[in-house]
Amino acid sequence: MDERYLPCTVANPRGTRQQAGLIGGGSLSFPSEIASRSFPAPQNFAGYYATNDYNAAMFLAHELASPESDMSPSETQESVQLLRSLIRKLSVAMDITVEALKELQRTAEAIPEIGPLMFAPANLPGTLASAGTSVAAFSKSKSVIDLLDLSAANKKNLIKWANSRGTANSTSAKKPSRAG
Repeated sequence: MDERYLPCTVANPRGTRQQAGLIGGGSLSFPSEIASRSFPAPQNFAGYYATNDYNAAMFLAHELASPESDMSPSETQESVQLLRSLIRKLSVAMDITVEALKELQRTAEAIPEIGPLMFAPANLPGTLASAGTSVAAFSKSKSVIDLLDLSAANKKNLIKWANSRGTANSTSAKKPSRAG
């Protein structure tokens, strides 16, 4: 039996044959080492990234409009309020164009059920809700829905909408529902 160990290289991944120009003996690598050379570990891109108010507002608007969102009802209510405050902040900002603000407004209005109620440009309840909750926003003793200045019917619709997200009744654009 031959006692030589041949080096494992790209040209000879199993180390089964001799190669010209290599000095010294080698050892056969473990299969996991060979596989890790062929299939490198994926990069970890998770983390916190700096963003601006416009991109954060667009993300929130799309997240709230998505039926696949995995937000809890309280997270949904807080996200609605955060989106409202970001839109208010961007409406007086100097570094955003009118077209971008209109696009954000259209995206927010497209949120099912509550979009026209909370994010329409001439929306008095939404304006009052934003102004009333900004004063008490730091108070964590009350839920967000209690801080909104909405009628009981509108509060009920907002709670119903927030609670229905991610349940069995919600439909996904990617996954067709299987009835039957």
